[in-house]
Order: sequence, then C-alpha cells, then structure tokens
Amino acid sequence: MRELGFLGCMTYGAIHGKSLDHADFAPVLARAEALDVPIYIHPNWASPRVMDIYYDGLGNEWVSRVLSGAGHGWHQEVALQCLRMITSGVFDRFPKLQIIVGHMGEGLPFFYWRFGDDLARITSDTLQKPVQQYFHDNFWITTSAFFRDELLRLVLSVMGEDRVMFALDYPFVSNKVGADWLRAVDLPRPVKEKIAHKNAEKLLKVGPF
Repeated sequence: MRELGFLGCMTYGAIHGKSLDHADFAPVLARAEALDVPIYIHPNWASPRVMDIYYDGLGNEWVSRVLSGAGHGWHQEVALQCLRMITSGVFDRFPKLQIIVGHMGEGLPFFYWRFGDDLARITSDTLQKPVQQYFHDNFWITTSAFFRDELLRLVLSVMGEDRVMFALDYPFVSNKVGADWLRAVDLPRPVKEKIAHKNAEKLLKVGPF
C-alpha cells in the first residue's frame, strides 16, 4: 500500500478450508483497518468435500462445475463468508474494517430482511449492533456482471445510494454492455454519479475523476 500505491486488496472467502473470520486472518483484517483500505472478497471454487456433497453427481461434469461457480455456488460462498464475519463479531473487533462484495451483493440484499429478523434475535446479547447495521457500516456492494435494473433497485433499497459502486467483471462480461446499462438506468443524476464514480472515489481515496 505504502510503497506501490495499492488501494486495497482482494482475497477469496474460504482459504484452505478456513473462513475470513478464522483467527489466522486476524492480522490481515487488523492491518487493512489500520491502513484504512478495503478488502474485496471474491468468490472461490468449492472444496472437493463441498463439491462432493452439493454439486457432483449430476451426470455432467460441466453442469456441476458451473453450478458450483458462477451459476450459483460462488455467490452463496461469499454471502456465507460475510454473514460469518458479522455473527462471529469480526466487526466488533475491527469496527472500521471495510469489505467490498461484488455481483450485486452475492444474494445478501435478497435475504437482508430475513437474516435481519432471525439472526438479530439470537445475536442481541453477543453483538454490539443489530445484524443489519453492519451492512451499512462495513460493507460496499458493486454491480459487477449483474446488470439488471430490478436488482439495482433492490440493492439501493437495502444499502442506500452511498455504498453501491459500478463494476463490470471484465473479461467475463462486456465492458460496453455494462457501461450502456448504467447510462440507461433511470436514476437521478446525482445518485447515478455516486454509483458511477463518487462512492469509489470516497472509499479508495482517489480522484475526483
């Protein structure tokens, strides 16, 4: 960060079978907080054990692979990582830590009200805040590869306009398709400018562009 000017880091969720809430990763989280830089959690391939239980046995290796990856499993894996970090108290220990999640929130916005109800009740004595509050204090969501107006409206309804950032997911999707989509989205210009660049400028401390 200091020598090369990096603006944050990207990591996978589960690494060698350990989630980011594992004590082994506490020094990394502490360092990111101290440097005031975000960590981007990117999906990772399922472990052989998870593949065997949840995704294999479908009669087609490629169907299993895609189902475990971009077709479904990747997104669930990151969502679980985020919920583990919240419920295990990671953000109580590192309250200024900032996490970026791609793909319109990896399904988390859809379940926002569900885990807000169910998890809030059983963590009221163990966490310093309601579960949902950690999303507003510690998480940022990008649009990468999920260029759908209805999904963006859902994310904005959960996160608000100050923690959503435009992203593409190149080379897996077309830059032009993503840019054309954002230009056409029916949002007030100030909100669109936040999503397009101002929120990223604030988080990454760059620009303005």
